[in-house]
Amino acid sequence: MPPTPVIAAVGMFDGVHNGHKYLFQQLKAEAHARGLGCLAVSFPNHPLQILNPAIAPELITPSPREKKLLIEAQGVDCRMLPFTPELSRLTAREFMAFLKEKEGVEAILLGFNHRFGSDRLKSHDDYRREGRAVGIEILSGLPLLLPDGSEVSSSAVRKAVDAKYFNLAEELLGRPWEFAGRVVHGDAIGRTLGFPTANIDVDPNQVLPPQGVYAAEIFTEHGLSFPAAVNIGFRPTLGLDKNEKKPRVEAFIIGWKGDLYNQRLRVVIRQFIRAEQKFESLAQLRHAISADALQTSQIINNL
Repeated sequence: MPPTPVIAAVGMFDGVHNGHKYLFQQLKAEAHARGLGCLAVSFPNHPLQILNPAIAPELITPSPREKKLLIEAQGVDCRMLPFTPELSRLTAREFMAFLKEKEGVEAILLGFNHRFGSDRLKSHDDYRREGRAVGIEILSGLPLLLPDGSEVSSSAVRKAVDAKYFNLAEELLGRPWEFAGRVVHGDAIGRTLGFPTANIDVDPNQVLPPQGVYAAEIFTEHGLSFPAAVNIGFRPTLGLDKNEKKPRVEAFIIGWKGDLYNQRLRVVIRQFIRAEQKFESLAQLRHAISADALQTSQIINNL
């Protein structure tokens, strides 16, 4: 049975930010006008992880399942297509022929600055020419622009997180920026200091803000929320993480008592508190964590 004819948008769609949502609105409008289904074709892994791993960006939504859910929440079907070396070698025409045969794609709404295919065509007119050869119409999507004229993009979200501009990241995404991970066993040193922490195992491809201590909200699998002082870094006072390449994420969850091991927690960073630093003694570290917790409570309670 042949696939249902659709109009598609193709892209990484990392973060499913407001720019992507604007493109999906255009996609649904075109689908309705043409009597077609609408489909987002995305990838569970970033193409640069195959093409040039050294420059592959960290991801806003490294979980393919989460990204698929975010796309489908926009009223668009989603097909996750693993980006493989074989796929990377397809030209634009070959890739469109593949989409037509496998997914029933009759038209593609091409994002403002999106390109696909190993031949890296330069203009939308080039894609229209190649599309006509396989019976696919190419339409041009409009970008969503900020007041300063810049485009809403995944790169802009990553830059906002790196600059600790979490309100800007939320504005670009249309929701609070967050990350998630499972609680794993740590060294239990925080417990000996009187501040037991949850060690959150974060996807190695997850974009994180710079090292430091942050006021955050933690959401459990059961929908409970708590303020938390979150340390992202290498724990220089303890000297245990010298060979680590990715910073640890540890959260002192204020008001929580109980077992969180193996629970998947969502972390919404709200505000930067201080840089990570090396203290001369554990007593100084204990005093700093106490101050961090107090400041976190004040910040979260005033949201």
